[in-house]
Amino acid sequence: WDPPVRPTNTDGVNPDSSQHVLIEDSYFETGDDSIAVKSGWDCFGREEGVPARNITIRRIVVRQTRGCNAAGVALGSEMS
Repeated sequence: WDPPVRPTNTDGVNPDSSQHVLIEDSYFETGDDSIAVKSGWDCFGREEGVPARNITIRRIVVRQTRGCNAAGVALGSEMS
């Protein structure tokens, strides 16, 4: 895949402040993190205080778009 412009900030899945999540048998082709596990954002995350937990990730395929450097799985990318 060769996009005409470099896609940015195109996460695949963002389980944010989520519990009991299963991500499996999936293919991601992104311009950013394929899976970004978060626990809220900035002051909003601190106010709510809900962690992301019990997240299972298995049998995934990750392909980054050309020219993009990002993680396959990012943990705490916007930690509060």
